[in-house]
Amino acid sequence: MKSKDKLKQTHIYCPECGMLITVNTILNIANIDLKFIFCSECGKKIDFKNYSIETIDKVQLIYKKNNNDKLNSALELIIYDPEFSQRFKDTYLLFIARMSYVKLKKFEREVNTPISQMELTIELIKRIEAHLTPIITKKPILNILKYLENANYSGFLSELKIYQRKIKKNKKYRKAFFVYLCWIIEIIFKIMSQIDTEEGLFNLEKVIRKDLIQFFGLETSVNIKEKEINNQVFFDEEIIQEDKLQRINDVYEKERTPIEENLFSKMQQNELVLLFDLNTNSYNLIEIKEIENYKNSYIFGLDENFELKKIPIEGIKKKYRDFSLNLTLKHGILSLSKQHKLLSVDENLNIIQITAENVKEGTPILMPRVIDVNEDDSPLDFSNCGEIIVEKGIEYVKNALTKAFRFVEKNFEVGYILGHYCSEGSMKHITFTCGNNKTEMEKVAFLIERNFGYTPYIATHDKADYNTVYSVNSNSILIKSMFSTGLGLKLEKAPFKEIPSFLYNAPIECVKGFIAAYLEGDGSEVVYTREGSPRRDVLVSFYTSSRKLVFGLSFLLKRLGISSYIRKREFDNVEHPSWYNAYHLEIKGKRNLSILRKFIPSIPEIGHFGRDIEPVIDLNPWMKKMNVELKENYAISLRMLSEKGKIPYIAARCAQKNSTMNISEGKLLDTLSFLIKKKYNTPVVEKLWMKFAKNTFTKVKSIEFNNENNNIYDLTVPFYEIFTSGIGQIYIKN
Repeated sequence: MKSKDKLKQTHIYCPECGMLITVNTILNIANIDLKFIFCSECGKKIDFKNYSIETIDKVQLIYKKNNNDKLNSALELIIYDPEFSQRFKDTYLLFIARMSYVKLKKFEREVNTPISQMELTIELIKRIEAHLTPIITKKPILNILKYLENANYSGFLSELKIYQRKIKKNKKYRKAFFVYLCWIIEIIFKIMSQIDTEEGLFNLEKVIRKDLIQFFGLETSVNIKEKEINNQVFFDEEIIQEDKLQRINDVYEKERTPIEENLFSKMQQNELVLLFDLNTNSYNLIEIKEIENYKNSYIFGLDENFELKKIPIEGIKKKYRDFSLNLTLKHGILSLSKQHKLLSVDENLNIIQITAENVKEGTPILMPRVIDVNEDDSPLDFSNCGEIIVEKGIEYVKNALTKAFRFVEKNFEVGYILGHYCSEGSMKHITFTCGNNKTEMEKVAFLIERNFGYTPYIATHDKADYNTVYSVNSNSILIKSMFSTGLGLKLEKAPFKEIPSFLYNAPIECVKGFIAAYLEGDGSEVVYTREGSPRRDVLVSFYTSSRKLVFGLSFLLKRLGISSYIRKREFDNVEHPSWYNAYHLEIKGKRNLSILRKFIPSIPEIGHFGRDIEPVIDLNPWMKKMNVELKENYAISLRMLSEKGKIPYIAARCAQKNSTMNISEGKLLDTLSFLIKKKYNTPVVEKLWMKFAKNTFTKVKSIEFNNENNNIYDLTVPFYEIFTSGIGQIYIKN
């Protein structure tokens, strides 16, 4: 800067915190050097030759300004929390600082660029923050806590447990903690950018810098004397070794704990996809980030005829980190990036693509209503579970003194057994199922003996203030091996159960048995009527706390042609983490319930005036257009066909001139099926048949913006580049 006159004509924005530094602020500083100034808010050194700093990237500046108030309130909540000792809070701050340094060093190696040559962007902050989230659930490595002044490990770990619980249980505290975490990352970035000097650092930043230099043995131009002192403390341990840094990093990069998955699973990288392996003729339900070897792998998507089929995966692209949108729909739940596209419909009933960021509440979204698979009716083979023996011409597998059939047919009864297991069973002690109906337990035990060739035992559990509970059990290592190794089931708690993978393409009778048993275990049937109305409706519900299990149930119901509503409830409950998410799957509507009653006759019969499911799109105008086309092309009307009993009465009523009624999906399909069969193919008939024969529309109920930064994945598939993902199998496009 050449003169004070020029200085009087301008102002400066701090590039670090976005604070406005006025002329008076600059001139009132004693002993001012007109070449630079330190920001009074954050300590940043600002060179006047770059005072045109107001041209800084607007996104970064707005981010800083908008987060000042949030940062102040978060620090007040976290740093001055009276529930925890100051000793603990000081130790935990340095622990987070050390871990932030580890992650930033890893990022340095990945991009092969030193931090001093980088700019701290929002994306980088979110990336490091996402990698640090395990500190909320994991115990810290004791080695990373070494040499902390006055650190008491047992006392620290005791307070840490309470602290982590508070973060999980209290949403306000959890949000404040992530702001606090972001603040520490910024401090570490600042320190690493100028590791050779303390110039412009606050006292707290100086303390953190000194700790990093001592703990990691950093080489600086001013720490020779410090290192000589530190040698008395560090003895001969070289903890700055790259393998030590890598080991610390690896521990925190392990698979997240169950509780943490509940906290952070609302990300596109955690979305569920169902893959088909051509080599093994089997399905596998995984998160999209787990896809590695995709050769000979298929996924459900739209083929060249715009029909839902298995299509090959040609590639997977991992993109830069981004935010996710969490969509709650009437028939499903989906997490995706804002750039991904969904299929909707315009006013002319044409399928259109809409980016996720443009989706609004109430937007109709296309999804499959029926899923057809090629059934695999080959028997289950348990030859890998024990020694194979033959007795009286029958093959068995044997382990120790226990034997069971080697081959088990995939029939209704086997599906029924597994439905009971997934709803009320446990693999810890091999409990096939439990309940207070002894007759039902005896039935399950009998079916196990008949289909598996093994006789379980029934245990009785008398509980105070509760009905006597009976359970069907086994203590056999062989049976545990058959369920784990043979069926691929894992020793998981309720929130992480899933259906056996063979059920995805098992014979339909086996699927029916599974659905019937699951309804008995974790389901309900409710009959309800409206006061003053002759309508008698039935609601069938399934309950689970497992994301994968509700995915499997929804998929199996689609194989039967049944649409289900899915609701999700979230809990803040640390003592019972399995309660964190609760999924409620509902089945209603005359057409859906009539399909269920064919193999579950215990479901109450819906009344004559019971309602069917109406589509989320108003089809009344299209029924009128269809009626006009039928008159013009074939000299018939919907009313004429209705009077002859060929199509439902409601189809003719909707086509009346002054009618505003919407036809249900079931009645629409009955009408269209007859017209297609008789070759009354008008343009409207064909358009509606293409949209609703195998698909339906769901409606967006709510949209949640998830600011947890995560990797974004795109699957490369042929034809329309459209595949299914999420609970409910929603169509998405890269």
